[in-house]
Amino acid sequence: MMTSSSSSSVSMLFARLKLTPAILCWGAGLLVSPAAEPPPAWRCLSAMAWQREQEFQKPANEEQAFRNGPFDLPVIPDPGPRAAFLPWAASGVSAEVKARLVEGVRHLHALDDTAAERCFRDAARLDAKCAAAWLGLAIANEKLPSRALYFLEQGAAAVEGSPEAAWYDLYRAFFQTVQSRDLSDRLLTLADGIEATQQKGKALPGALAMALRYRMLASYVSGLPMKNVESADAQLLTWTKQPGGDILLPYTVLLWTKTDPARASARVEALVQKWPQPAMQRLAADPLLAAGNLRGAMSHLEVAYQAKEPYEALALETPSQLQQRWDRGAALAWTLYHAGECVPALDAATRLLNQARKPGFTGLEAVDDDPSGIYLEGVKLRAQLLMATGDWAGLAAWMQEITIQSDGLVQKLHSQYFSMLAAAGSGQREALVKLRPSLKQTADLVQATPYLNRHGPLAIRMVRGADAFADLCQGRVSPFLKDAVDVPAVVLAPKVAAAGAKDGAIAMLEEALGKQPGSKPVLAALESLKTSGAAQTPAERVDAPATAGSAVTATLAPMAPALSLPDKNGSVVDLTAYRGRPVLVIFFLGGGCPHCVEQLQKFRPHVPSYHLAGISLLTVSTDPVADLALTLGGKSELDPDLPFQILSDSGLSTFKAWKCHDDFLNKPMHGTFLLDGEGRVLWSDISHDPYVQAGYLLGECRRLLKVGGGQGS
Repeated sequence: MMTSSSSSSVSMLFARLKLTPAILCWGAGLLVSPAAEPPPAWRCLSAMAWQREQEFQKPANEEQAFRNGPFDLPVIPDPGPRAAFLPWAASGVSAEVKARLVEGVRHLHALDDTAAERCFRDAARLDAKCAAAWLGLAIANEKLPSRALYFLEQGAAAVEGSPEAAWYDLYRAFFQTVQSRDLSDRLLTLADGIEATQQKGKALPGALAMALRYRMLASYVSGLPMKNVESADAQLLTWTKQPGGDILLPYTVLLWTKTDPARASARVEALVQKWPQPAMQRLAADPLLAAGNLRGAMSHLEVAYQAKEPYEALALETPSQLQQRWDRGAALAWTLYHAGECVPALDAATRLLNQARKPGFTGLEAVDDDPSGIYLEGVKLRAQLLMATGDWAGLAAWMQEITIQSDGLVQKLHSQYFSMLAAAGSGQREALVKLRPSLKQTADLVQATPYLNRHGPLAIRMVRGADAFADLCQGRVSPFLKDAVDVPAVVLAPKVAAAGAKDGAIAMLEEALGKQPGSKPVLAALESLKTSGAAQTPAERVDAPATAGSAVTATLAPMAPALSLPDKNGSVVDLTAYRGRPVLVIFFLGGGCPHCVEQLQKFRPHVPSYHLAGISLLTVSTDPVADLALTLGGKSELDPDLPFQILSDSGLSTFKAWKCHDDFLNKPMHGTFLLDGEGRVLWSDISHDPYVQAGYLLGECRRLLKVGGGQGS
């Protein structure tokens, strides 16, 4: 045992190294990364999510405003008594419009901005003079002030003299002060303004509920406790018992998830029985995780992640919806790990990497994934699980593979970093020496590249962190150990203890256990360290048998709709003729669209490479059959006999079936789809702009077909 003086010196050492709880723990309670963002059910409640507000330019028109959708009209159920909880009077609107307002408000309270926007856009389509519809569109874009202000401007004429005028003034001030005031302060000011507006007239329960919503958001963003929380809870429970008040059920759980998970857990079943959709299942898991009920949380997470969405919803997933799906899968993977089911946890993490990638492109067409994007988040997640289970050899082999396949410097930076961790963890000194210059070179390139230098601080940290972890594996505690990002506490603790800092290692594991109560691996490591003096390393642990149904086996890729159309000769081509081999289907807007011509010419030189990969290309045009032969003009450089088939859908029925149609603007859109040999959609892009990155997409097709067994070569 350590003496009190040595214990004190160790405490001073860890204090100097700043190994604080914020550094040692992340979401599931395992990561060492002060910059890592926790993945709660409501990632959108974190301050990080609101940083998007700085990145969005004010749209010039409706098509630009809805560049990423929604494009399809919603199916609105009868709202019934829920209309009682509208925050606005919404007087003088039709029942059809009011139903959409009610459904939009319900989605706002579920913090589902995309679904809310679809409902409010539909209401504005039906009645452009409905001030509440434009106001709802602005609220659904709370994290994108420039876009929200565009919608307020569109409704400016409708709001004159309406009861919603005061709301417009409050939200305009909220969005216009984004650069000058703290977010939590702005949210509280908005809540105060709503309540003050209600005091001047007849108070609407729905309006007061919106004010409470902003107070809760402010609490989550700032991390400070909410004032008068007991009275707020009592008011919420009263409202939920009134007709239509069930739309506030998510708040009865969310209010206590952080501070009193037992109370929040007791309300979970009432929530999911009324609203069983994936987002509510994900919310239901959070208090159970906080209370240490891993099995109960797992049941909700499996439903949330494996829920089969209809094709219409899945094909049109927005970036935020893709992020939500990733969060659910990541939470499931970590919960499986904490429950002792390491193999299913790795399986769940692997499936997350099967998701399609759509990185941004620079003017030089250099491709790179953002560190916070779902692909690199997936790489980090699986790497952490491999480390946590002691599979250093598996991590090294996998990193070698993805280093070769990396499309950009930031991807390569991560794979080389984890390669160094794998070499250090397995004691491969020679490999460590060889890998270090490559990591340093990549980090220098990231810092020197104009469009990537914003990731420079991360690159520096990774170099220092890899060196620090290598030192730790050799029994030395480096002052830069805090820079060893994305290393599980159960991996660090045994090595910290072996370096002579047993008390620090115990504190590290206790912090991890506090973040995830009931974690079997953390409990085992902590018990081993306290009883035997040396923590059990991940490699020495034995997996608990996987329980039936715990592995993620659902196929998330949807089946493509039917496609049977005539070619330029009038011969009907059916998509089933391609069954057994992958096919890339491209929808374009005919020969009169210059962007479409550019798109097809971008793909043309890559056609032989697609064929070598076993991928056929099929295009669908809005041109009638008689015009297909002239689609690309008669010039030699625009040869109409392109090396892929062009079909006609002048009636747009197939465009609509494949959701390549903006139902609000009533016009066709561009679409690109990768189908595997069974007709499942592995990758899709639907937009008012054509997808032109043919070379990158070829690599992505190969990757997705390989991981999905889609029969490509």
